[in-house]
Amino acid sequence: MRPPVIVLGALLMSAEAQAQPADDAAKEACAAAFEHVQELRSSGHLLDARAEASRCAAESCPAILAEPCLGWLDEIDRETPSLVVVVRDAEGRDVGAQVFIDGAPVAGATAGKPVPLDPGQHVVRVTVDSVELQETVVLRAGEKLRRVTLEATAPTAAAADPDDPDLTLGGWVTMGIGGAALVLGAITGGLALAKKSALDDACPTPVSCPADRQGDIDSMTRLAHASTAGLVIGAVAVGLGTVLLLLDAEPDDGPVGGLDRGLVWRF
Repeated sequence: MRPPVIVLGALLMSAEAQAQPADDAAKEACAAAFEHVQELRSSGHLLDARAEASRCAAESCPAILAEPCLGWLDEIDRETPSLVVVVRDAEGRDVGAQVFIDGAPVAGATAGKPVPLDPGQHVVRVTVDSVELQETVVLRAGEKLRRVTLEATAPTAAAADPDDPDLTLGGWVTMGIGGAALVLGAITGGLALAKKSALDDACPTPVSCPADRQGDIDSMTRLAHASTAGLVIGAVAVGLGTVLLLLDAEPDDGPVGGLDRGLVWRF
């Protein structure tokens, strides 16, 4: 029975010899993580510091290393800031979208889940309705649930087609002409009335008017015709200009960028 005992003892000694280097390597990894936690934490890289603290807090690490690392985990969690991203479309509705923070995709960022980040400056980017939205934020250590809202602005009215008539310009020009005609009509009408008043004093009746007043009569007649024409043309022009402005103020047909623009006034 002695030989088998000798063989079993040899096997046990061989296993212990192989386990010893593995244990030493694990202890070295724990010690390295212990040192990295402190370096990363002091430089503000809290997410990497937490990962290292989790390594050195493992049960396989010596207690002299694991216990401080467990305490550091709680401290790092309190110091790590977090971001809540809200994305809205042009109609103000919350939408889900792929969010990129500092160029890296963040899964589920628009589902209301806080995103832990290192303190410092971060760039949040998202694409909504083919429009890229971006915002830069600066987080402080311990700042929790910092809210960032990215909103797509309402689409602007489409640029005017150069082939379409500019009804607004035409309307204002026509109204300007009409206003000038009305003023001219009023002035000539006033002059005609003044001429008539003077002729009424000199000519009690048309047949008794002196011959030298014929020029005044002709002048009064021309002024009266000019006044009538100016008032008529002015009224028509003002009315046409108003119609043109109202036509140009009608809502444009069709959506832009997949969204209904609603009523667009272009005065």
